[in-house]
Amino acid sequence: MNRIQKVLSSVALASLLAAAPLFASAQPLSAHAGTGVFISQSGIVHVIGANVTSVGSGFVNAMTTLGNVVLNFIVNASADTKIGANGSAHASTTDIKVGDTVSFVGSLSSSPGSTLTVAAKKIRDITTFPALRLGAGTITSVNAGAGSFVMTKGDRTITVQTTASTTIFVNGAASTLASFKVGDKVGVAGSGNADGTVITASKVVVRNAEAKKSDTDNDHEKSKKGKGVHEGLRLFGGIHIGKDN
Repeated sequence: MNRIQKVLSSVALASLLAAAPLFASAQPLSAHAGTGVFISQSGIVHVIGANVTSVGSGFVNAMTTLGNVVLNFIVNASADTKIGANGSAHASTTDIKVGDTVSFVGSLSSSPGSTLTVAAKKIRDITTFPALRLGAGTITSVNAGAGSFVMTKGDRTITVQTTASTTIFVNGAASTLASFKVGDKVGVAGSGNADGTVITASKVVVRNAEAKKSDTDNDHEKSKKGKGVHEGLRLFGGIHIGKDN
């Protein structure tokens, strides 16, 4: 039995697993989860939404609560650990502050009592370095004066805040929020908060009713020539804003 297997089979960790069934999940956590912990049978740890209790050079101590179970983590960083904090993807542990919320991924190395020690591959300070968000949906309201709009996708509602550096395109041309309309299809790239309900946008692309009419005309012409159907606007290397069928 190797060291990781011994850690996973320890009495202390076994009791935590029994008290918090989420640990035993075979599914990785969603990046949009607010708080969660996943420990694989091979000792890979993925924690989202832990609260920082202390910080030092090369380590972060953090805790999270799952139901009635309080979990404490010693998160050790090496020269190879990728740390995102204070707007930098090349930060150090000392850029993270007590009270911040962090997520981290790494290998479980020991479990003394109720504290788990992790050799981290990645640490992200969600408070000061939010994750990149990509989203596509339908505009439901616009506040051009505040530089923001609200979009929905399924049952999710997302507030999108633009800044002076946000690039905005409507039907392929540079534009502003003043040209947005309720019902327009929109794609967004930017930094989001922990639960993905707010995105500060770096790029916004809108496709409105005028583009749909143009697509219909183009489809009609293409169908005559046997060249297929226009597939809609592609943006951000994978998000599609297609036509309404």
